Parts: sequence; C-alpha cells; structure tokens
Amino acid sequence: MIEGKCQIIEKRQLTKDVYLMVFENAVIASKSRPGQFVHVNIGPRSVLRRPFSVYDTHRDTFSILFKVVGQGTNRLTTYRPGQFLYVIGPLGHGFPMESSSPLLVGGGMGVASLKLLNKRFSKEHVKPKVLLGFEDAKAVISWSGSQISTNDGSVGQKGMVTDLLEKELKAGTDAVYACGPEPMLKKVSQIASKNKVKAYVCLEKFMACGVGACLSCVCQTKYGLARVCKDGPVFDSKDIVWDGKRAQEDKGQA
Repeated sequence: MIEGKCQIIEKRQLTKDVYLMVFENAVIASKSRPGQFVHVNIGPRSVLRRPFSVYDTHRDTFSILFKVVGQGTNRLTTYRPGQFLYVIGPLGHGFPMESSSPLLVGGGMGVASLKLLNKRFSKEHVKPKVLLGFEDAKAVISWSGSQISTNDGSVGQKGMVTDLLEKELKAGTDAVYACGPEPMLKKVSQIASKNKVKAYVCLEKFMACGVGACLSCVCQTKYGLARVCKDGPVFDSKDIVWDGKRAQEDKGQA
C-alpha cells in the first residue's frame, strides 16, 4: 500500500453519469489485484476520501470508474488530465483466482470490480463467462464477449442479471465472482448455493477510513462482524449473513 499524489492521465465520460479516470502510478498499477480498491481524496473541501475499485491496469497506470451521485463525485468530474489527486492503495483483499471455468456477474457499477479480474484470468489462458446487468441501454458499460441484461429489455435480455446466471449455471462452472447492489449479491449467493457452486462477492459499502480503523463499513458474517475495507471487500458468499442486522445497529451494540 502506498499513499501519494497520482497524476490524472485521462478522463472520459462513458455514460450520462459514469466516468473513467486513469492515473499514473507504477506501484499501484503493479500491486493491484482484482477486487482491490483505492481511496481517493477528491479535493481540499472533502473531509472523507472516496473508495473506488481498481478497474484496470496498464504498465504504469491504473483506472477507476465513478458515478456522479453527489457533490463529491460531481467535483471529481471537474478534474482534468495533468492534475494530481492524493490516493491510498491498493487496499483490501481481492478475488481468489482459483477457478478453471469462472463466471463473472456484475450489476450496475459492480462492473468496476470485474474488468481487471476478466483480464487477469484471460492472461492465465482461462476465459471467463461475463454477465452484466443494467437498468437500461443508457447505463450499459460492457466489454467484448459479455452477455447483457437490462431491466427494460432495451439491450440484451430483458430482466435481471441473476436470470442470466441461472441459465448459465446449467452449462457448468466451478466458481461465481460477483459485484453489485446487495440484493443482487444475496440472490447470486442463493443461486450458487442451490447449485452447489462456490461464489465470491465483492461488497459495496460506505468507507470512511479505508484501512479498518473507523468501523463504518462493517458487515455481519457467520464469524461475527467484519470490516469490508480491511477483511474484504471480497468474501466467500456462504460466510455472509445476508439477513443480519444493519451494520450501524451492530456497531452500536458492540
């Protein structure tokens, strides 16, 4: 893990509210593993850093995807190539690459955690099947070979990405790798369990410190509370208590 200034090399708008930002930092690029994230200070008026999955790496650069959802991420859109941001990373535990027939499942911005995983598997001559789900055609972010579903059917199959998962599991796989909204991950976990297939999920939580000190991102597991930033963000899905108490309630009773 390193902390320092990273120069912005590229910023590109992918959809109405989603951007790709590329940074130059050889250490973060070389050390990042699929599923890990970086913590970015988005400006002098920002009290807390923001976590972003490492989307991809190329030699001396790494990239993130971010969606404009508030003042902080809106401010991030104002930065231009040539400027610098303070970044900590890579952080967290990534996906274990133990599969010979991986099935990747992403929902919405969850695709940000899967691009590098797909790339690293391919470098090992293992070709994953990739299933990506979005709200509609305007929200689609995909790459070559991926199957798409949209809620309204405007692109790909109509329905949820978990519908695609149930179909693809019949063709056989030894592990599912998923990232997206928690209801989607819960459904992925249930489907994988029903089919007796191992599943790894990358959880999306609010993270204040990013290094496990503040306990703002805890989740309930079979072994007690876990810090998503430090103990995750990738977990074996069978270890997550999906219907457990809300993280803040658990924190207050600890």
